[in-house]
Amino acid sequence: MQKEEYHVSQEISFYRRHGQTERAIEVTENAIERFPDSSFFCKILGDLAMSKEDYRLAGSAYVDFLTKIGENLRHFKNFVNFWERYQEKADKADCTEVYNRIVELVDGDSFSVELKKSLASVLFEFDEKQNCIFIEVEKNQDSLANWINSQEKNGNLWNIYCFLYWEKKHAVHTRQTVPRDIKLVAIIEKYEFYEMALDITEMMLDYNQNDIVIRTLFRLCRKLDDYARADAYIESHPEVRQRAGFNIQYEFVYYYLNKGDETSLLDTLKKIRNSATSSIPISKTLQNFYVKLGMIDDAVEMRRHISQLEQSKKGYNRAGNKIKGTQEERETEEAFWDTIKDMVSEQEHNRQLIAIKELLKGFSHELGQPITNIRYGVQLYQMKMERNLDDRENLEELLDNILMQTIRVKRLLKRFAPIVSSKSVNSRFNCIEHIKAVFLDMQMRLDGIGIETQIDGIQEFTLYGDSLQFEQVIYNLVSNSADELREKDGPKRISVLCKEHDNVLNIHFRDNGRGVPKDIVNKIFNPFYSTKDKEKSDGGEGLGLYIVWNILKMYGGKIRVNTAYKEGAEFLIQIPKGEMENV
Repeated sequence: MQKEEYHVSQEISFYRRHGQTERAIEVTENAIERFPDSSFFCKILGDLAMSKEDYRLAGSAYVDFLTKIGENLRHFKNFVNFWERYQEKADKADCTEVYNRIVELVDGDSFSVELKKSLASVLFEFDEKQNCIFIEVEKNQDSLANWINSQEKNGNLWNIYCFLYWEKKHAVHTRQTVPRDIKLVAIIEKYEFYEMALDITEMMLDYNQNDIVIRTLFRLCRKLDDYARADAYIESHPEVRQRAGFNIQYEFVYYYLNKGDETSLLDTLKKIRNSATSSIPISKTLQNFYVKLGMIDDAVEMRRHISQLEQSKKGYNRAGNKIKGTQEERETEEAFWDTIKDMVSEQEHNRQLIAIKELLKGFSHELGQPITNIRYGVQLYQMKMERNLDDRENLEELLDNILMQTIRVKRLLKRFAPIVSSKSVNSRFNCIEHIKAVFLDMQMRLDGIGIETQIDGIQEFTLYGDSLQFEQVIYNLVSNSADELREKDGPKRISVLCKEHDNVLNIHFRDNGRGVPKDIVNKIFNPFYSTKDKEKSDGGEGLGLYIVWNILKMYGGKIRVNTAYKEGAEFLIQIPKGEMENV
């Protein structure tokens, strides 16, 4: 509220407290003219008119109030309270006049969609004739779709909104009404009443466990970006994960993406791949998933599969003659996908070049500081020598400084050792044992901070390469988590879950710290990017995750942050099995 409006509201409040209602109304009406965009004074006028029992003025003021609140629905509760009082105090004619004015404004698109829905939730039972129509539509299951279509054709969204709220309150849902309820939920979902649709879907699941109802549950949860009800359903019906229907598997892709469950996600994509053998629509859907997930090789392979299906199904007309252009179109599409694949490879190459550029820039900066400190120290000592001001104490101070700066350089170079060392010894090793070994080596440090650790999942997975480099990956991740949890109050946890899927190791590395802010997710693997306090952390140069990223690239692996994880930070690592030399 602006300063001028505030002073006027204080004046109105003064007259109101002293029983001068007429004067308060007069000042309020003037304020509405002076501040035409303000909904506040319309509300005040409505309340003043109610206290004076001028119900026509009160109704008019609150209708004007609705036209001015715009998208700010937190003020809508003022209208809800008003309407409850108004129906108790005003006569039927005044209530009908307010209702009709609101319907006119709804039909004239004077309100936002959300405000229309909110109004329908309050006013849906007011029109008795309309209620009789709703009862007839409810009785006749076959008339639902026809009635909705007729309302849509005539642009009567208000009637549809009111009907849906009427259904929510009065409809009875049983085993016999499931076919109708499926249609009803589809209509409710179309108009984005997702919570309402979920309520009815859960009722249907008490009577019917078919694929349509189950996939509707997951789809509605996805649209609400809240899988709590889906989680509860899976917990009570774990067998649903084994459903093979494409439509359910489609929703499971989004569900496992949200949960960061890479193993189940890949398993689901595999099931969809089995369903895509002869189906072009399913194949195209799977291709889109591959592209979304950055699985470009799989997307290119699926594109070729689609081309083969299209050639076999559409390459000939009914007379059996080959359609001209089919071959050319297929070649064009193959060229397009080859280009996409090359672009992705080039993008990865460019990222590596950028990383190297940042690495050299940061390295130059980090190495330049101790060299500069040494040079200035030597120059200062030379000046003292020229003036015969040098002594043994100054010399020792200079030497100590040089030693300290060279230690700093050595520490910096040591941080690069895991990715530049030529002394690596490659062999096959069980990486799970080495994960446990890192935690064992760091146990004293972790205990000192009060961190609980847990390692679950498979007990053996073979990699080929330098086991010390692999341990460096785990060491850097644990060190980052330890620094993050150091100042945390309450329980502190680091956990590792290892799974295998199609000869790929999936590592879920988690801590219960503050998590990785979304605005820096794409920066944390860059060299010399750090959010640490160098005085309090081990390292702090911003090289830890960059080294992790590079070592995993050596193994043909990858790492990313699971932004859907809400209980801290989760890094998802994938490494293919090391049956041959790949490092």
